[in-house]
Amino acid sequence: MPMKLQSLPEQWYEDLGPGVRRLSPPGVDFEWIDLLAPATTNEIIDRHAQALGIPPEFFDALHERGFESGRRRFAEATLLRLELPAEILRETEDDYDLIIAFSSRGMLTLRHGDLGVIETACDAIAQSGSNSRTPLSAACEVMDEFLDRVPPTIRCIATLLDGAEATTANERSSRIETINQVRQVLLRVDRHLDPVQTMLQRCLVDFSTTADARDLASLRGLLERAGWIEHRIDGQLERARILSEQDHIRAMDEMSGSMYRLSWIATIFLPLTFITGLLGINVKGIPFANDGSAFWMVCGILCLIALGTTLILVIFIQLGRSHQRVRLHEADTKVLTEAMIRKTTS
Repeated sequence: MPMKLQSLPEQWYEDLGPGVRRLSPPGVDFEWIDLLAPATTNEIIDRHAQALGIPPEFFDALHERGFESGRRRFAEATLLRLELPAEILRETEDDYDLIIAFSSRGMLTLRHGDLGVIETACDAIAQSGSNSRTPLSAACEVMDEFLDRVPPTIRCIATLLDGAEATTANERSSRIETINQVRQVLLRVDRHLDPVQTMLQRCLVDFSTTADARDLASLRGLLERAGWIEHRIDGQLERARILSEQDHIRAMDEMSGSMYRLSWIATIFLPLTFITGLLGINVKGIPFANDGSAFWMVCGILCLIALGTTLILVIFIQLGRSHQRVRLHEADTKVLTEAMIRKTTS
């Protein structure tokens, strides 16, 4: 379901043309140009980038689409590329690509798709109360809003796993399908989040000697945030793995039960089949061959054999269970004794 996008106050931006606006939220005293890529051309993008001090070496990167998250740096300029595919987004059915390029003179944001990241970042900058934002700190705020688009997917996955845990045995096929889909989405999220973490780590190294303490703290906070999201992803992957193993164990238990019942039937009917086969051979000398009541007598003998086999099986099963209970009791007693000994010695 599409997300309701936040609109900016009129005094916070100035339209410079189709898909181009100059942003000036409270606290931003540098040049910030925001472009919506589908509504602009490469020439317009290059012109605004050059005006902001973005080197020509970045122009090809500004024109690319379908990239993986990453970072480029040339002289004093930095280009950050962020990407989230539509499969892991809850608010839109389109891929979302965001480029943040900034230098000491200003910042340029280039969007493919619209999730309201820039608008919410401007609002967060205004709410912070800072009067002198740097391009790096503004970029950190935009990246923070970008990361905010991942947790809704994880929450939705957690809800799906909760529903999968509550399903009955009769709904196992749909449960297995849900778990497989959840695992695929989680692995996709993790694959797209890993380059973001690498990018933040490299940025922290790049700006460790030039940025002020507040900007470095923002970068560290972003890196911790990405690590927290990855931790949640790992937790949901572990849940999916456990549920999948539970389904596998249940399937193995059902198969074992079926084989157990089949073994009972085979054990009972194997001697009966042998006797009927032996009496059915076409040779002379078969006992009771000329006796009219031999059929019922043989049927009675077979019933007695079947009943005796069943009783023997039941006795052996009960003896095995009693022996297992005794072993478990002895093991529990041994554990308690060792625990008491350790407690006494300590």
